[in-house]
Amino acid sequence: QTQARHWPPGRHDPPAEDKFDRMLNTFQNLRDEAARLLLEEAFLDLEVHFDDLFTSKWLPSSIPVDTICVTLEDYFQDYNHLREKNFEYVINEAQNLVYKKYITAMLSKKVTFKTAEEAQQAATKIVKEANQIRAFFRRIAPDGVNVDWPFEVISMLAEVLKCQDIEMLSLDLHGMLEKCPDITEEQLLRLLSLRG
Repeated sequence: QTQARHWPPGRHDPPAEDKFDRMLNTFQNLRDEAARLLLEEAFLDLEVHFDDLFTSKWLPSSIPVDTICVTLEDYFQDYNHLREKNFEYVINEAQNLVYKKYITAMLSKKVTFKTAEEAQQAATKIVKEANQIRAFFRRIAPDGVNVDWPFEVISMLAEVLKCQDIEMLSLDLHGMLEKCPDITEEQLLRLLSLRG
């Protein structure tokens, strides 16, 4: 798109086109680094709240995820002055960071649910929190930005916690592996060990 705006139509100069492409890549890398730095500050503020997820005080409280959403909303009030493509990029990067940090907290060894009922409560809470975070990103994201897929994965992880039938558990795990082929055996074992 940038090349189409700034490069004369019908002009073919391979060495110049190569230099122009390298310059565009440099600008793209600068944009990516600037977005990373913007989000680094926000996520430093959020670190303590991600640390509170999946601890003994997490199950009865909505404070960590509420605070994560409110804090991100505050930061995104500043970010909405970015150009639309850059704003979309920051939103995508932020949702990926939230998704990764949430799953990392879930699969850390902070808590194990002792009963099937406790695992059911946790699964319900996980789905509720995934929906809350998804709703936040839907609210701030411009039309056309996909904010669903990362939180669908979190809901799939919750289904594994919720499942009582071994055959259904096998199907849930298979579906999750199709959606997340890069999940490790260690992460799967940790997810299963959460069930108690």
